[in-house]
Amino acid sequence: MGNSLYELLSKHYETTPDEAVEQIDLVNATLDEARILEVPLGAPLLAVTRTTMDTKGRKIEYSHDLFRGDRTRITVRTKGRPATPDQPGERGRTVELKEF
Repeated sequence: MGNSLYELLSKHYETTPDEAVEQIDLVNATLDEARILEVPLGAPLLAVTRTTMDTKGRKIEYSHDLFRGDRTRITVRTKGRPATPDQPGERGRTVELKEF
């Protein structure tokens, strides 16, 4: 088995991820966060909170990550056909979070 959390969940718990929700917030670094990330107290950070559910709607993953505001870029790419009044849209969205 590799180092994948999803491989572990599939093999040992017979569940697979179905949907993930990520919330992205701008926050100010606390004293501990500033020390660990080597930024000034109150520096802007990007907080990404992720919850993943399996096909039965059970929460199987939770993460809360902090990224330095001066070393992070977010790119959102949307492809597909927009919705019309009589037909739903078909879209796929890719969000890239890159530290530099």
